[in-house]
Amino acid sequence: MKILFITSTRIGDAILSTCLLRHLERTHPEARFTIACGALSAPLFEDFEKVDRLIALTSKKYGKHWIEIWGKSIGTKWDLVIDLRGSALAFLVLAKKRLVWRSKKVEKHRVEQLCDLLGQGGYEIPNPQPHLWLSDTRLEKGLATIPSQKSPLIAISPLANWPGKEWPHPQMVELLKRVSSEEGPFQGAKFIFFAAPNEQNRLLEFKSHFETKNLIEVGDYSHLLDVATLMKQCDFFIGNDSGLMHMAASLGLPTLGLFGPSYDLFYRPWGKKAHFLRTPEPPQDLIDRADGGNEELLMQNLTVQEVYSHVKDLAILYKTR
Repeated sequence: MKILFITSTRIGDAILSTCLLRHLERTHPEARFTIACGALSAPLFEDFEKVDRLIALTSKKYGKHWIEIWGKSIGTKWDLVIDLRGSALAFLVLAKKRLVWRSKKVEKHRVEQLCDLLGQGGYEIPNPQPHLWLSDTRLEKGLATIPSQKSPLIAISPLANWPGKEWPHPQMVELLKRVSSEEGPFQGAKFIFFAAPNEQNRLLEFKSHFETKNLIEVGDYSHLLDVATLMKQCDFFIGNDSGLMHMAASLGLPTLGLFGPSYDLFYRPWGKKAHFLRTPEPPQDLIDRADGGNEELLMQNLTVQEVYSHVKDLAILYKTR
């Protein structure tokens, strides 16, 4: 069985879409996949052993990147084409079955909407779970990077692709110092801070608020799957709405995502141990405030005490060391 799977450029959306790949992999063990996606998210699929071809796209003028995909897929007769970009490509290649994403105003999480799309093809996913494939070699490399820890190891993602989505840094710093204090749920915890390659300078400034003994430094790990192998060794994740948040949830970490001017209804972390908190203001109110020229501190009304209480409850729930 040959499947053409066209998914998102954005890391978070691409990770959520893996719930479909995971189901198809299990339903059709013999299936081989060609995956087309943006260059930013393409590394997520490099360890998926059933991929025959990974097409990493860079956006081009006049939609020429779609011509590139078409040129690389026109010679194959596909058993199934899934196009989550909603393009015309699915109708320009030979295929027995086509499932094409169409944006609809429905009050459902993105994962549920994806499952509805697959349902149109006769598939039912009773327990959809995003998933990242990690090779044994990559896992061994990651295990060798972080020394064995007796203390809790907490993954932190304090930044986002838009500052308006960031919980104010002074509040995040206060939270982390409280959760790792003698009275906190993660007494003596060590932190690994994660951020995109272009955010490393800002991350350095944030890390300056902590003593070196409280940090685990892992060097320059810019490949997404290398980041995932490091994150997989952590005991807990705290961060803003971002691709890293979705990565943590897909790896099965107890995950707490913090939301402000983004829609938790559609993009809260999805997983068996995924949780979220949001500001008292609904997202549209914060978006309107940002549109009015005030995008600073949109999330300041989400209090440290509220987040701390939630972290404490989750630490008990998951019996985190």
